[in-house]
Amino acid sequence: MFESMTTAPSSSIFDMAFVMFIFAVVLGLMSTPVIFAKTMAAIAGYALVLTYRVLVYVIARTLWVFVKFARLILPKRKSPTTARSVHVVNPNSQELLPPQRKLEYRRD
Repeated sequence: MFESMTTAPSSSIFDMAFVMFIFAVVLGLMSTPVIFAKTMAAIAGYALVLTYRVLVYVIARTLWVFVKFARLILPKRKSPTTARSVHVVNPNSQELLPPQRKLEYRRD
């Protein structure tokens, strides 16, 4: 327990916020209660902002990594011109030809 505290001081943003909190408590005990309250509020707000920024960064980075891996795994999307299948009809077969109608001419 004590080894981790001595080997990596302020290893994360949460450790830094905790150190700032302890500093505010010590500073506040040495001064008036009004200054103590203002200091605590300022440092708590700063710690919240840091925590929020770290959380947003972690979420954004996770989504970025997910998208990168998804692009590698998922098949490539075809462009609109190549996505349409062009079917060449053999002129000897009746495949895909519309039904033939005889044209009727009317004489008036």
